[in-house]
Amino acid sequence: MVEPGDRIIRIAEHAQALHSGQNLAQKLDALGGERLSDSSRAASNDAGGLTLSARSCQPKKSPKAALRRSHIGYPDPSATHEPSIMALTRELDELACSHGKCAELARADAMRDLERSVYGCDYGGNGGATRLEAERVFELLELRLGVRLLDVGAGSGWPALYLAQISGCDLVMVDIPLASLRIARERAVADGLAQRCEIIAADAAALPFRDASFDAFNHSDVLCCTPDKLGVLRSCRRVARDGARMTFTTISLAPSLPATERGIAMESGPRFMDSEEDYAALLRQSGWSLRERIDLTSAYLSSMWSELDGMKARADALTQVFGQAEFTRRMQRQQAAVAAIDAGFVRRELFVAQAGG
Repeated sequence: MVEPGDRIIRIAEHAQALHSGQNLAQKLDALGGERLSDSSRAASNDAGGLTLSARSCQPKKSPKAALRRSHIGYPDPSATHEPSIMALTRELDELACSHGKCAELARADAMRDLERSVYGCDYGGNGGATRLEAERVFELLELRLGVRLLDVGAGSGWPALYLAQISGCDLVMVDIPLASLRIARERAVADGLAQRCEIIAADAAALPFRDASFDAFNHSDVLCCTPDKLGVLRSCRRVARDGARMTFTTISLAPSLPATERGIAMESGPRFMDSEEDYAALLRQSGWSLRERIDLTSAYLSSMWSELDGMKARADALTQVFGQAEFTRRMQRQQAAVAAIDAGFVRRELFVAQAGG
């Protein structure tokens, strides 16, 4: 059922055939715990890709140029794939599922309190962007009324909704887990952004938009969570207007690490933070011009230390949220991450790029 006056949400179901034989609506049900309406489910069965408007409930075709046979990590079922690809598919399944569950847990009062104390926001997110960083992105992108911003891997809405709120820009957010998108929808409505915000369930490497649709782009620590980094950058470039600006942060390995240190770093950070090529090269290959590259590692380490201290201070409350075993695991992972960053094995950077020359 469509909520009265809800112009905010259009779930663009990038209807791809998944390896399990499920359509995207069924897969997202499993990942995010969100049940779609019957009309939405019927719309997603069209192999051509569809956009469902929450305002009218009338599906319409997405541009064919935006279509790709496989959703992120989900191979074409008609093709034969190596065991390593199928293993990666399962890993991506688990990663998306984990993000959906984390989004729900992040809504707990203890987690919101921790988020406010460390990052200066309370969107129920689990990214690394602070309020100061979000305001820097606002300035770098020159956001203002009339600008159309695409936030990729938007999660529960931070910092995208904050950027829209302080700038007056029009906003489109894309991600996969519906649990996160549902939280973003609730916050957008609460913040009065329904008239200029859309939330899309879609693959970042196969964006379901027309060419040259956006003026600005942002993604926070997304490329370190996907193996298809070049695919995401190329997809963003296709839907970018000439001269559009893009900012993104990413967590990566320090260059030229010995094998032992490299192994320690890989255990402490995002699964896909390693990259065969430097991001400057990936930007060139995808049609973006690198304008600025800013080292955020010091600020990242400070935030991670603060989060670790905050977790310790809220140990009892967080144990009630996660259970003892999961809280212990999270503490250990946070400690490992802090140690790896402090040792110089892991870094975090902010990139500023422009579409075209």
